[in-house]
Amino acid sequence: MSDLENLKGVEWLFFDVFGTVVDWKSHMSESMLRIAKRVEPELAERYSNPKDDVWQDRVQQWRNGFMKQAKENAKQGTREKGGMDEGHRILLNRLLDEWKVSQAWDDKARAELVKEWHKLQGWPDAAEGLKRLRERFIFGDSIETYKPDPAMYKQGIRLSRLPAEKVAMVAAHAYDLDAAKSHGMKTIYIKRSTEDISDPMTRESAQGRFDAFIDVDEGGLVALAKKFGH
Repeated sequence: MSDLENLKGVEWLFFDVFGTVVDWKSHMSESMLRIAKRVEPELAERYSNPKDDVWQDRVQQWRNGFMKQAKENAKQGTREKGGMDEGHRILLNRLLDEWKVSQAWDDKARAELVKEWHKLQGWPDAAEGLKRLRERFIFGDSIETYKPDPAMYKQGIRLSRLPAEKVAMVAAHAYDLDAAKSHGMKTIYIKRSTEDISDPMTRESAQGRFDAFIDVDEGGLVALAKKFGH
């Protein structure tokens, strides 16, 4: 069965943002290097490219820690009182200790870096893809909880005022789509180079598991829009 046949009847798309719509890793590695030029000048001079492993590894550890904590919070039905910023700050403090650079990173530098999570840039295909998809679908992406909290998907379906099978989750994370599927939603996997690194998805492994699959080199959200003739 083709992707279009699998998604027949879908009217509402919910989007995961971090990783699926925005390229968090490029922006955060660039931001960490920029601030490090002030607080860790010797290291920043030695590794002056944001694509260098030291910056890529640091932000990946930060993101991994946040995702792990978010999943744990979902299981327990809890979250940090200060939301995403507090979660990122707690993890950053811990990681700076592990990297043995806590003394170099003052409060101002830490707060500045945490705020950069609010300034992420979209993938090259994101703006055009969303524009085309909006010609056909209703969108949603802002709900006051973290995935994979079941409340996320249930509330999304309620907001749509549609049967679950007319709502699709668009994400670059297999766990996210598995959870959406368990609530009756359709699922669209957008493969991104920064996501699901430890267990990479392939077209073969996605077949039968998700309703549509866009590979990493196929054009992301623009490719998805083209599937629907937009």
